[in-house]
Amino acid sequence: MGAVNKAKGVVSGVADYVCLVRGSRGEPFLCIEFKTEKGGQTERQKEFQQRVLEQGGVYQVARSVEQAKEIWKEYLG
Repeated sequence: MGAVNKAKGVVSGVADYVCLVRGSRGEPFLCIEFKTEKGGQTERQKEFQQRVLEQGGVYQVARSVEQAKEIWKEYLG
């Protein structure tokens, strides 16, 4: 699977979902990482999260599609 993702241009650590639309509070972008209930972030994902936050973006971990929808709705206002 890693070779397939690499061929598609996927970069290790980058969030699963990136929304490049300004948020309702002026945030420049939103990143959502999808994880299972017990799943944790890799070191590369934590580094990416830190970069997002340094740029004023929003980074959230979603444990379900419903939670991701709520994060997105709140971000857009």
